[in-house]
Amino acid sequence: MSSLAQVITTLQAPARRPEPLSKTTSSVLLVAEHLGDARQLRAALEADGYRVHHVTRLERGLEALHARTYQLILLDVGTEDRGVESVEILQSAASHAPIIVLGSTDAAEAVEVLQLGAQDVLSKSRLDREGLLRSVRYAIERTRAAARLAHLAHYDQLTGLANRTLFLERLDHSLSRARRSRERVAVLFLDLDRFKEINDTLGHEAGDRLLRQVSTRLRGAVRECETVARLAGDEFTVILESIRRVEDAQVVARRILDALSVPFDLDGCRRMMTASIGVGVSAEGDTSASLLERSDRAMYVAKRGGRNSIDIQTEDPDLITGDLFDISCEVERALADRELELHYQPRQSLKDGAITTVEALLRWNHPRRGHLLPGEFIAQLEDSGFIVEVGDWVLEEAIAQAKRWSDQGVGDLRVAVNLSVRQFEQPNLPAKIEAMLSAAGLPPERLELEIIETLLLENNERTKATLMELRALGVSIAIDDFGTGYSSLSYLTDFPIDTLKVDRAFAAAIPSSDRSHAVLEAILRLGRRLGIETVAEGVETEEQRSALLALDCDVVQGFLFCRPLPAAGLVNFLRQRVL
Repeated sequence: MSSLAQVITTLQAPARRPEPLSKTTSSVLLVAEHLGDARQLRAALEADGYRVHHVTRLERGLEALHARTYQLILLDVGTEDRGVESVEILQSAASHAPIIVLGSTDAAEAVEVLQLGAQDVLSKSRLDREGLLRSVRYAIERTRAAARLAHLAHYDQLTGLANRTLFLERLDHSLSRARRSRERVAVLFLDLDRFKEINDTLGHEAGDRLLRQVSTRLRGAVRECETVARLAGDEFTVILESIRRVEDAQVVARRILDALSVPFDLDGCRRMMTASIGVGVSAEGDTSASLLERSDRAMYVAKRGGRNSIDIQTEDPDLITGDLFDISCEVERALADRELELHYQPRQSLKDGAITTVEALLRWNHPRRGHLLPGEFIAQLEDSGFIVEVGDWVLEEAIAQAKRWSDQGVGDLRVAVNLSVRQFEQPNLPAKIEAMLSAAGLPPERLELEIIETLLLENNERTKATLMELRALGVSIAIDDFGTGYSSLSYLTDFPIDTLKVDRAFAAAIPSSDRSHAVLEAILRLGRRLGIETVAEGVETEEQRSALLALDCDVVQGFLFCRPLPAAGLVNFLRQRVL
């Protein structure tokens, strides 16, 4: 009988049983050449609730580690006379599993084994049941505790995504690999649009639920090998490796926006949520900090350009020339080839169901990138200055289309057109619009211009003069997305405002949020007192429509009634309503 077998018979003797490790059964890989020793060890461990898989050769042990996961490796260093070398081999094959070594009483050998990474060394000549089980339990517990601490240090506790620390570590590795392979890395920096409204109207618990749902959709929109992280608050990042074309990153960003476009269910309250995405593409000499900063800048550009937007930035001119969606090269062709198109979404009166106004919405039928929504190119139009040229085309086309509808007998529809800040700041804007109306033969009262609140908050004389000139022409003025900006109600009396378009967030909050309901009711009451028409955007359910009717809202716009349609599709829609 071996010395270990002589001692191990004591394992069958009654002894104080250690506290159970956990309710989860742990698996132990036993590597021991001597079958008698192995039977005794296996019996003792299985009696204590462990699952034990025994192999006699180190190679079989490596095969077992490749096939499944073990919580601990119990190794007799005498196996195949390879000594402490076996510890090093197993450690490299399964660094996650603690190793307990059954060895001699030689102190030098024990120190060497521990330096190689073993959790414990048990002397064959002094082994007993309690000592074995205690060592096994503590080794597994220490490893699990270390894993828990590592998880806390590297993962976001709310969403389970990587946190900033792990994100930066992985980005460092990604950039190192990219330098060796001469490829690119892209970082997508995503910030939810108007997330604060969720916390303010529905509470922080609803905000947390939304963040968890967003995290799930982000993971589903990218490959499993790609890192998705939550940096802070409503800021998320994605690392994309092996980027050969900037377009590759743009496709992923668009897929993320599509994933977020489906309404979120927050305990029965359906809320729409959009995001602004900045894409930073690596260049020679980039660090994690510089690439993250570039994607952060791009995100802010996307946010300034409007919600649901993407902006891409890179320091590599070759990449820009070859692959980036270069607005400066494409706008002229898009206008000449009529790639740009307007869709129209009607508004419906809640009082009598009449349709008197339609909003013109820009679309780009790109020959290579497909059907693009404004969020995918407006920010670049703003940055490049081409927003003025494209905005002029939108105005001319919408005005001409309104006149064509009159000529077709469709009705005297008013058309609403969004003006960008740069368009509005043109010194000759009123004269330009007057010339467009005159050329098309459309009465000015058939045109409505939608502007954002920030233009009015400046409250300067130039803004007021421009609005007064437009009003003198007979053009209507609407405030878009009212109720979510830093509103100063004084401008409602200082400026000639005809319509308030209440932001879609208020309709989406019906009926779940009493606070949103109260604010919405106050806005609608204010509009009535000032004689300003109120339009509720984003109406998608009958429940929302009924609530708005009860609050005496004038007009609604949204998918419940009609999605944006091409000009011909809108004509068919209107004629079918008459029939």
